[in-house]
Amino acid sequence: LLKDLDYLVLAMHYYEDKKILHDYSAYAVNNHERLARYTEVAIEAMNTKLFKIFAHPDIFMNGYRHLDEFGKECVRRICKAAIDNDVLLEVNAAGIRCGRTYEGKPFYPNDEFFKIVSETNAKVIINSDCHQVYELADEFVEQANQFAKELQKTNPDFTIALGNEIYLVEDREKGQKYYHFILIAKDEIGHK
Repeated sequence: LLKDLDYLVLAMHYYEDKKILHDYSAYAVNNHERLARYTEVAIEAMNTKLFKIFAHPDIFMNGYRHLDEFGKECVRRICKAAIDNDVLLEVNAAGIRCGRTYEGKPFYPNDEFFKIVSETNAKVIINSDCHQVYELADEFVEQANQFAKELQKTNPDFTIALGNEIYLVEDREKGQKYYHFILIAKDEIGHK
């Protein structure tokens, strides 16, 4: 698979629970059992060494809301797998752009999650997750960038990369096959 691609992106919108033969939405992680399984699947995927980026790894915070000690340990395990497998954890601007909040903050990127990420020195990428051209480097990407820079203030070794997600299509007709790309910039000038 990787002979024809530069990298793959892991995006866990759904994950399987083999014990009960059921798929769960990552948006509906709302207890320890589901978070444990989400964490296991994420680590298994990163351990394949197929992926270079884990898109919105904090998406489970849509349902989990606050990290208790169990949740913090799950995040640390995700970070360790990311470090061990050289996977970038994505700060996703679409989480800000969509406008869904809890207690005045976006569900993702989640400050509790990424505070732990910054403490572990896992690397992150800020990504637009844009689905329209006008979303490239928009105000929400800048907010995601500022979010990561705030974390970097407390940990100067916290590594941040900048990316823009694009679709290469003729038009936006429903059902059309399309290629999904993430362009990674070398610096902030290249990101704009």
